[in-house]
Amino acid sequence: MKRIGQIMFASLMSGIMLFQTAAMMPVSTTSAAGACTVNTNKTYQSIRGFGGMNLPEWQGYDLTDAQIQTVFGNGDGQLGLTVLRIFVSDDQSAWSRAVPTAKGAQKLGATVFATPWNPPASMRTNGSGGRTGGKYVLKSGSEAAYAQHLNSYIKYMEGQGINLYSVSVQNEPDCSSDWTHWKPAATASFIANYGKAVKQGTKAKLMSAESFQYGNESTGYGKNYYKAVIQNQQAMENCDLFGTHFYGTQRSQMDYPTVENSGKEIWMTEVYVPNSDTNSANRFPEAISVAENIHNGLVVGNMSAYVWWYIRRSYSLIGQDDGKPTKRGYMMAQYSKYVRPGDVRIDATEQPNNNVLCSAYKHSDKQIEIVAVNKGTSEVSQQFTVSGRNITNVDRYRTTGSENLAETKNLTAQGSSFSAQLPGNSVSTFVVTMDSDGVAVPENPNEPVVVEPLKPDANGYYFHDTFENGTDEWEGRGSAAVAKGGTAYQGSGALSISGREKAWHGAQKTLQYATFEGGKEYSFSANVYSAAAQKVMLSLQYTDAAGEKKYDHIAQAVSEGGYVQLANPNYRIPDGASDPMLYIETEDGTGDLFLDEVIGAVAGTKIEGAKAALRKGDVNGDGKTDAADADTLLKYLLTREGTVSEGADLNGDRIITAADLTLLKQTLTAPAPAQTTAPPVQTTVTTATTAQVSQTPAFNYNANLQYKAAPDSYFKQPANHGKVTEVKYSGINGNKTMLVYTPYGYSESKQYNVFYLMHGGGENEKTCFNDEKINIDVMLDNMIAKGDIEPMIVVTPTFNGCPSSDGNMGAGTVWNEMRQSIIPYVESHYSTYAKSTSIEDLKASRYHRAYGGFSMGGGSTWNMLINNLDICAYYMPLSGHCWGGASAITNAIDKSGFAKNEYFVLAATGTEDVAYNNMVPLINTLKGDQKHFTYTSDFSKGNFYFLAANGNVHYWPQVRHYIYDALPYFFHEGK
Repeated sequence: MKRIGQIMFASLMSGIMLFQTAAMMPVSTTSAAGACTVNTNKTYQSIRGFGGMNLPEWQGYDLTDAQIQTVFGNGDGQLGLTVLRIFVSDDQSAWSRAVPTAKGAQKLGATVFATPWNPPASMRTNGSGGRTGGKYVLKSGSEAAYAQHLNSYIKYMEGQGINLYSVSVQNEPDCSSDWTHWKPAATASFIANYGKAVKQGTKAKLMSAESFQYGNESTGYGKNYYKAVIQNQQAMENCDLFGTHFYGTQRSQMDYPTVENSGKEIWMTEVYVPNSDTNSANRFPEAISVAENIHNGLVVGNMSAYVWWYIRRSYSLIGQDDGKPTKRGYMMAQYSKYVRPGDVRIDATEQPNNNVLCSAYKHSDKQIEIVAVNKGTSEVSQQFTVSGRNITNVDRYRTTGSENLAETKNLTAQGSSFSAQLPGNSVSTFVVTMDSDGVAVPENPNEPVVVEPLKPDANGYYFHDTFENGTDEWEGRGSAAVAKGGTAYQGSGALSISGREKAWHGAQKTLQYATFEGGKEYSFSANVYSAAAQKVMLSLQYTDAAGEKKYDHIAQAVSEGGYVQLANPNYRIPDGASDPMLYIETEDGTGDLFLDEVIGAVAGTKIEGAKAALRKGDVNGDGKTDAADADTLLKYLLTREGTVSEGADLNGDRIITAADLTLLKQTLTAPAPAQTTAPPVQTTVTTATTAQVSQTPAFNYNANLQYKAAPDSYFKQPANHGKVTEVKYSGINGNKTMLVYTPYGYSESKQYNVFYLMHGGGENEKTCFNDEKINIDVMLDNMIAKGDIEPMIVVTPTFNGCPSSDGNMGAGTVWNEMRQSIIPYVESHYSTYAKSTSIEDLKASRYHRAYGGFSMGGGSTWNMLINNLDICAYYMPLSGHCWGGASAITNAIDKSGFAKNEYFVLAATGTEDVAYNNMVPLINTLKGDQKHFTYTSDFSKGNFYFLAANGNVHYWPQVRHYIYDALPYFFHEGK
């Protein structure tokens, strides 16, 4: 079957064995949390419902009548789904296959909508291939025929008694290796010119194209499908709702005010999380990620519907074989059974505790629902307060590792509050009954929710972020990560901003658009701390009237070892601006920052803040003393126009005179202090076990190791590219093949380092190269061309065919084939640093050899270290667990006799990767083992590093970036 699983499945399934012990994690002691406060009359989007995909055309099986009842019924042991997605086949003779389940679901009250993957064969032609080229494209001139095809499908279903709510333009036009590709502009044009024809004579609505991920606009796809429609007046008129998928979509990418403010519903129409592993549907607490993803979609993305990929599957809502609800199904049921169509999301404290996510929904003037997800391992005692309302009853429904929708009636409530225990790794839904306040839910669930402007408090503040209880809705910008912590300006809380790779990377906060309007003035203030001297700036990102992103600076100052205030009491947001976002950046530095006391207020409001340290001679306040300061001071003395900083008072007499200018000129012309020590020179590095002696490479690398994705341009083949050769060899496990990458300009007269890179479970030696979704060979071409790494040989062997009695598919034993067959073959056929293939010579050249792998290949990397440390010095385990544990690693090191500066480990994974929770305990153990490892982010001082990429999952197209980050740190002898 061709589906997104075709793209992800091989690498995802390789994590099957990583989390068999996850459910055994101990629950910590109870912790207290801040209150979750609910405002029943501050409303957001209407809820259409929760559902899934049924696709008998692909799956080969349909839902039975009993399973339809289990899924769409809302009684005991039923999931209460209210949305069904079906398939618009390009073959009309197959349309009937969707009818039985659609009829059954509609009879139980479900909303049914449909999605096409391809136009009929007569209306399509071959695409250019790949994710953004497509297997097919719509044939030019076939737009009207395609619109008629969709219209005919709607009418066919209506003839069967099925009233389709909507049909979309295309499934995943931005990930179309196996179906039809559309560019964003083409979908908008089709909707504008043929949207009415699709709906003509039917009751159905038209949904936009459903993008593969709700990603950044910078990719050229993702959100651009919706932006293109919004900027086309006729398309906006014909498009009734927006649909998107959430694959690879991070929480920070789910908020898109441009769409949220369009007055149309947004549906999340397909995803599975965290993986599609076989028989993973009942793994717990892994299933908690389902509830977390639903929460993020509803609260961050303002989605009105949430739809799962395949209702019945081994990783889905009901079991493929028994048809019974699974743990993943119960996660959705915590929402779908109680948050019903027509309910409206209302305001609630989203994160009263670091690991607790809360959302609330209004069912009537007397009833609301609160869903609380505790994704941590500690039990939390959580207070809930419904502002201004008198609670008369609370019923709780809870799913944990041992409970499924466990019911507790009549929890104790006092006035407007109640408290409940949230066990670690649990989801709780509270159905709260109150005395009526006479304010009903809007009758029309499609009616756009009006967001009321914020009202300033007694100080004139619209918002005041103190970071005492969390991040106050600030998020990382670019590569940066944010967290509560660090040095505070006031109180005990601050926002820590780390991992900045570029000056514009920092922290950002979306401003409420109904309050902060273009053309109006406001007072803004923020206090920022930097240990290193750098100019910090408070800036604004916004969308202009033409739909383009623009940027403006609000205030700036230089911070050096202390807090400075960035304030502008009368900042005017540019005319026509929408989607305002406040952010912190620097002019050119990338050091860590702390942020505290951020305020947005009524224009003219004077806000007290930190004062910058006085720098003598810094006349213009740019943090430097240079010729520009002399020019500024001279002009001021001649004209007395403009302003100068207190740094202009060089002699300290509190009067700015020509005497200060004289002192400034003397400072600028003073000779530099004599150098008392000789400048460092590049030296040759040798070790007792290294036969080859070479200078430290002169290529570029960042001395502070941080996760960063490779630029998109690194996956476009340059003119000078290396060669990938399929090599056949006979080894200890029989006749096999491997791929060998040799760099552009490879010459037998030169010597090359060798990196052995291993695939994941279910994959093979061909996975990493010659694949446009991974393209590691092309990335290597660009890294070498840009000077990121020295030219090297990269070999992709396979562990398939190795002994697998340990259950690890051969990944656990491939080290022996590496030692006896693969490495000797490569080093005897290519120009490497080994003079021969004898063990003694392989030992002598170990600093020129590295090994890494993904998933089960990552597990093989740890085993390589344990068994082959004597012939390989560098290791890169990526999203892979060490089956022998930390003790196996340290015992092997002790046995080898190597010192800490004679081996190097750089491990990496994503925080949403299925490997993350299994890797972190191992990493933490090794971090603390100072006998064997020095863990630091400074390349020159350590032998052990760990990258944790925020939001990344178990997926080669994300994992390949770890190789980009890691390789520049390899092959530095004696480090």
